[in-house]
Amino acid sequence: MTDAEASSRSWSDIALGGLLLVAGAVGILGGRAASSGGLNGIDGLDAGGLPIALGGLLVAVGAALLVRGGFLPRRPAVRWRFGTLLVVVLVIAAIDVIVALEHMRSGWITEFALRFGPPEIAALSALLFAVAIALARLSRLRAVGMVLLGLLLATVGLDIATGQTRLTLGLEPLVQGIDPIVVLLGLIIVADGVLCLVSPSLLLATYGRRVAGWREPAIPTIAAAGLRVVAVLAIAGAAGLAFQLHARVWDIGALSVFGLFGIAAKLAGWHRLVLIFALARGDVVEQSVRQTMMMSTGNPMILLQRPISATLLLLAGAVLATAALLSVRSATDSERAASTPRPR
Repeated sequence: MTDAEASSRSWSDIALGGLLLVAGAVGILGGRAASSGGLNGIDGLDAGGLPIALGGLLVAVGAALLVRGGFLPRRPAVRWRFGTLLVVVLVIAAIDVIVALEHMRSGWITEFALRFGPPEIAALSALLFAVAIALARLSRLRAVGMVLLGLLLATVGLDIATGQTRLTLGLEPLVQGIDPIVVLLGLIIVADGVLCLVSPSLLLATYGRRVAGWREPAIPTIAAAGLRVVAVLAIAGAAGLAFQLHARVWDIGALSVFGLFGIAAKLAGWHRLVLIFALARGDVVEQSVRQTMMMSTGNPMILLQRPISATLLLLAGAVLATAALLSVRSATDSERAASTPRPR
């Protein structure tokens, strides 16, 4: 890893760390404003409990990124290999097909799902997030931050259980919450479209740096012009779809904001898909956690007392531990290979 790459990654950590600190502070302050003054959400009924908890975790992760970016030496980034990436894509596709077929004929997956209560759903969410973090490349600590940020964004709006508004900053359109589709369109379509307008080669390079051995192809002038036309059409289509969702100009502004954030995430190596996944699953996570706390009168040990939820949590821990060990080993091997003199 060159000095320029190390400096870029350090500034990426510092920028994201600062952003997460701000988001965490907003979550804590907004959660306290929405809190009913009870047990801060431990009883499962307080509207401010989850934002406060997420805000605290965001502050911790943000501080860790600031320390890593400002003081700790950087290890080489862990990148995908083409073979591994292909296997992961095929496995995910196969799982999607199996689940779809089983739902169509009410097979064993449906029967197994009937045994899931709130604790099991909460534990399953933890496992899914663990897998998403493990699959993230460049930095898994950043992926943790993006999961927490996505969950915090999911709490924006009207709390259905209590009728209180949370993290709306006094803006009426935010009472309805943040639409994951608008976020998806902004972070992916608008961000990639703008980068393609600026430089199609830059867009390909941002994808290529995640794959080991990627050789950036030369883009002919005609092909670059065609890609820019496609980018303009994609951005226009995203804006039209965002407006049609709720017939609000506000969503066009939100699309632009998330588009700018998507550009920053793309260039800095933050994990956009992880954030989108967490935001889309945020309501399920909050509902299952609240119901679990209500069932246990605030005792989280219920997650380990039920066989399925305990197994899922153990799997989540095993996934994260394995990913961390593989990441350390890969980084050590890369450093050893870089320090070994090449024969002349």
